[in-house]
Amino acid sequence: MIKYVNSFLVYFILSLILLPSLVNSVSIGISPGHLNLGEIEPGDSKIVRFYIVTSSDDLFLVSLSPVKSVGLGLFEREDYKNLLKFYSEQDPSPWVNFIENPIELLPPEEDYDNTGGGASLRGLREIKFVINVPENAEPGYHIGEITMSPKIVHDDKSVSLVSVVPMKYIFKVTGNAVRKGQIIDVKSNGIYDGRLWLKVLYKNTGTVSVTIDGGEIDIFDKYGRYLMSTETSRGFIKPGETKELNSFADYGLFEEDSYNVNAKISYLTGEVEKEGTIEIPEISEIPTGKVIEGEKENKFPVWLIILLIIIIVTLVIIFK
Repeated sequence: MIKYVNSFLVYFILSLILLPSLVNSVSIGISPGHLNLGEIEPGDSKIVRFYIVTSSDDLFLVSLSPVKSVGLGLFEREDYKNLLKFYSEQDPSPWVNFIENPIELLPPEEDYDNTGGGASLRGLREIKFVINVPENAEPGYHIGEITMSPKIVHDDKSVSLVSVVPMKYIFKVTGNAVRKGQIIDVKSNGIYDGRLWLKVLYKNTGTVSVTIDGGEIDIFDKYGRYLMSTETSRGFIKPGETKELNSFADYGLFEEDSYNVNAKISYLTGEVEKEGTIEIPEISEIPTGKVIEGEKENKFPVWLIILLIIIIVTLVIIFK
């Protein structure tokens, strides 16, 4: 047993020593840092290009994927910091089509290119894609990302690739971009799992999609004394849509009575509030899905079925 353990330790140590020599670390970059595509009319298309570059002597295949943008770092730049109020959260990634995918990243001695601005770099490869903006695209500024997954084309050695930063792009769809909404109602929706179920009905009255990133309901008694607060759910809402935002509170904290509420819903560029009143009846008066379902299942009494079976069996025995 000790012999096998010693052999394993020797093998493990040798692997750790030899591993760095078997692995090459390769860096792949992008140029420029992001793309500003300008204005695009609904229904129009635009061809866009950017570059990837590496100093490696290996041949790579780079797979490209359009994805929804994560983070709003672009709007922190001086050029874009005043544009957030015109931002549409509609995902533009389905509008992107690549002219070539995957793309070969050739060794630097075999490929020279330039960025169009006079700079010539070895290992530079142009990537082109087409963005087709649909007729029903929301107005305002859209941002998206293109992720890149490079891999070596031969497998006789292991290659560790430094992660490639996604290429972010921004463009404006012409039209009047408005980010706003309103709370339609705040109401009680019965009891769920022993908790008071509250709902806020929120309508997107703007022209662009928004994400509700926070919500709260403050509850007061009929004399205006603060009792508690409870958070609402969040959600993505398209223009003209109304969404139910759920909230739950401990039913044991309330009695049968009327309560004043103040609901607040916030999104990236604003916040709305609405005051209202909810009625909380006794728990026995509040229907729940579970009770209703149980009533449906037991609509025909079990005892009656058993009684009918007994009567039928008795008649069969008597007249046999």
